[in-house]
Amino acid sequence: NKKFSKFIKSLVLFKDEFSILLNKPHGLAVQGGTKIKLNIDIMLDSLKFSLTEKPRLVHRIDKQTSGLLLIARTLQSSKYYGDLFKKRLIEKIYLAIVNGCPKYKKAKIMLSEGEKKQIESLTFFKVLNSKNNISFLVIKPITGRKHQIRNHLNYIGNQIIGETKFKNDNPTIKPTTKYLHLHAFSLR
Repeated sequence: NKKFSKFIKSLVLFKDEFSILLNKPHGLAVQGGTKIKLNIDIMLDSLKFSLTEKPRLVHRIDKQTSGLLLIARTLQSSKYYGDLFKKRLIEKIYLAIVNGCPKYKKAKIMLSEGEKKQIESLTFFKVLNSKNNISFLVIKPITGRKHQIRNHLNYIGNQIIGETKFKNDNPTIKPTTKYLHLHAFSLR
């Protein structure tokens, strides 16, 4: 589809022989699933450019999260980047706007998650600014569990503005937006 091809190419921030870096918008799923028809994975053929191989996903971010998504251009680079993510050698930095002011200006959140098997998850955060019971955070997840940042911030009582997955009974600010204020800001 030419319309989708033009759209996915408009998201490209950087491209070299090994990778493509996309600026994924809020609301676009990375992979398909129940009730998800449009996603990045089905549009990857449009990102071949001069290569014959279809690019490959090497990590995911939530549908509601905006920001940087790394795509491998070849099977070899997919294995390389996949290994870096698995070994936690790629540093991910997120920005978020949350309800309330966290108790500490700089902290780590460590939880055991999972129903059958308990798996540790670790997130560091720092408050960049707080005003009118809203805070702006920089976040560094060490592990990469599903919905980790959203779950951790909800756990400490500072739910991300626009959160719909994890319910907060007493949000200090009622969101006037449908957008989750979580952005994948940096990959290194």
